Amino acid sequence: MRDLLNKFLYGSSLSEAANDESRTLSIRPSPEDNNLFLIIPEGAPKEAPPLYTISKRDDKPNFVAYRGPPAPENIIGTATIHFTTTTIDLSIFNQHMVVKNSLSGNWSFETSHMGKFKWKVNQMTGSSYELYDRAERKLAKYGSAGITRPMEKQVSVFVPCDDFFTVTIVLSIMACKELDKINEKVAGKLINGLVGI
Repeated sequence: MRDLLNKFLYGSSLSEAANDESRTLSIRPSPEDNNLFLIIPEGAPKEAPPLYTISKRDDKPNFVAYRGPPAPENIIGTATIHFTTTTIDLSIFNQHMVVKNSLSGNWSFETSHMGKFKWKVNQMTGSSYELYDRAERKLAKYGSAGITRPMEKQVSVFVPCDDFFTVTIVLSIMACKELDKINEKVAGKLINGLVGI
């Protein structure tokens, strides 16, 4: 039954070995600061220390990733959003990459040692995203944590990965979703201006 459920939820592109190595991370807003997001293993108690913390900022870089709590000595990554070019500059453990948006709403990036990846909009939900590699294997999924936790998001990772790839997955999708929000606001203002609202 578990295999059937996994196949339905995560697609047939996953091997059983990948399912055995999967893990889910919760992205929770900090109770003290709405611009801080705590990355915690799914099922961990609310008071558990975060694996990572992501800070959302008005100035550049727009996101800063920390290992553990947010302290200058814990910085491991940044994301800088460029609205005019619809791109995001990522720096994870001093490795730089650019996340680019396509007309289809997908986001792609390439790492120097792991190859090309693409966040694709889930066609069934329209709001969740799935990460694929060049061979079209589904590596991760991002979406809601469910109706009982409306403020939380989840990232399910279906393959073994190190700190570098885990932070790349989480930071890239958070920055992509933020740039999507900015684009929607600007488009809404343009449409309202055109129709005279």
